[in-house]
Formats: sequence, structure tokens, C-alpha cells
Amino acid sequence: MSNLDNEKVIRRFVDALHGGDLTTIADTLAEDASWHLHGTLPVAGHYAGRDAVINDFLGQGLGLFADGSLKIELTTIVSDGPIVAIEWHATGQSTNGNPYDNEYALFFRLSDGKITAIREYCDTLHVKDALYG
Repeated sequence: MSNLDNEKVIRRFVDALHGGDLTTIADTLAEDASWHLHGTLPVAGHYAGRDAVINDFLGQGLGLFADGSLKIELTTIVSDGPIVAIEWHATGQSTNGNPYDNEYALFFRLSDGKITAIREYCDTLHVKDALYG
């Protein structure tokens, strides 16, 4: 697939995540997709398989936000073959009432129009303070 085609998949994924559309998220992920978040947060780790990414990782992470409060703005997208790198700005409110404002870098690997791997980087201290504090 072309760089533009891969970027379209990622834009669709980000839009679905922003809107909480798990059906579209599942459609963009390969069955053996993985998501990796470095660090010591309770949600950090390696999630292997589409079901683990959606149910275990996203289920935990999205559950830390007050309903409807999470906003994701895609600010940068760069692609080179099967790799797409993005930055996004996320804001919202935690379930415990804390404001959330964090910037992320994510690296995606795609194959045949599906996301096969995601590596996420963010300010995990802010995540800990705002969402778990």
C-alpha cells in the first residue's frame, strides 16, 4: 500500500478512537495486532492480539476517562512504507475529576491495510497523576 493509503488507515483509527467506535477500531487492526506502552503504569505492557488490544488495553485506558470527555487531536502524521508515525494531543477529564492534557507519539506498522503493531510514548507521570491519582 502507498504511504497515503497507510495514513488513511491511521486517520480512520484515530477518528474511531476519538469517537469511541470500537467496531471501526477492530476493523483497522489485524487479528494479530499488538500495542506496547513502556513504563510502570498499571496499563503499561505488551498486548498481543486484536482482542487483547481492544478489551484489555483500550478497555482499561478509556475507562479512566469520564464518559465523553476524551478528545484526541491528530497533530502530525509522517509515513515511510509500512511505518506511520503520529503525534496527537489528548485532553479530557479523569473519572476522579482531574483534568487531563497530554501529548503522545505513536508508531504504527501496517500490512495489507491493517495495523499490525503500535508503540506508544507519552508523559506517563502525567497519566499517573491525572488518571490514577
